[in-house]
Formats: sequence, structure tokens, C-alpha cells
Amino acid sequence: MGTTRGKRPDESQILRWLAVLDKNNMNQLKTARECGISRSSIIKYKEKYWDLYLKEKATVKNDTRKIAATKAIVEHKLDEVRDIILEKAFTPIINEINIRFTDPDQLKKIPTRILIEGFREIAPFVAEKQGVIGTNPINDNDPVTRHTTIVQNIISNLKISQ
Repeated sequence: MGTTRGKRPDESQILRWLAVLDKNNMNQLKTARECGISRSSIIKYKEKYWDLYLKEKATVKNDTRKIAATKAIVEHKLDEVRDIILEKAFTPIINEINIRFTDPDQLKKIPTRILIEGFREIAPFVAEKQGVIGTNPINDNDPVTRHTTIVQNIISNLKISQ
């Protein structure tokens, strides 16, 4: 929701930030964190635009609802695309890997370096779908930690099966 450093937000964006401030009962710090901007910016925009916000409050809230609805639709569509990509591209690859892992002779023919490189490439794409590769659920929101944990889980499972 924040802006790129150096780029000035337009008036409608500032009014939406003030709507968040209003929703947060004037809690500037909470609003700044939610909007991804500094607390001093919230204070500056409140001083300069608050009267305009109060005049345009109904319109701003309506615009905010429309933006939120559009965002929800886009996020849903992106989830659908991600699921299709996972199903069409990664699931067959992972299934093939699982087949090769069940045969100890096949597994011994694959160099460990190749296995690790392969998992490093695949892990970020299946981090949210741990069930596909049978890893333990990961509750960490940090993508690097999820990726590392998935790779470590897979490698430890490989060592157990060899």
C-alpha cells in the first residue's frame, strides 16, 4: 500500500491512507505500519488533507471498498493460476522424483549434488503445498526459512532412505 521512495502519492491515495487512520481510531503508528509509510507522513498528510478527507469520506470509503474487492478477485485468480502451474508442471516432476526414490538402485545413480540443486529449484514453488512432497508443515512466514526447511526436510528424508 506504500509508495516507492521519492515518488509522491496522488491525492486519492493519501485520502485512502487517512481512511485507514480513521478506521484505526487515529492510531498513527498502526496506520503507518498498515499503509507501509512513515508515521511522520501520516501526520503530515493528516494536517494537510484531513478537512478534504472529511468532505470526501463517503467517496473515499466507496473507492477503498472497490479497490479491496478488485484486489481480492486478483488474488483469487493468482491462486488459481498458481494451482494450475503446480498441477500441470510441478506435480508430474515430483511424482517422477518419488518413483525414482522408491527404487534404491535408481536413487544411488543420482549424485547428491544434483538432488540438492533440484530441490533448491523446486522448493520455493511447493513451499505452500508441502503435502505434495510429504514434508512437515512449516508455519514460518519467511520464504527463505520455508525454502531452507523444505530442503533440509527432503535431504534428511533422503539420508534416512539410503
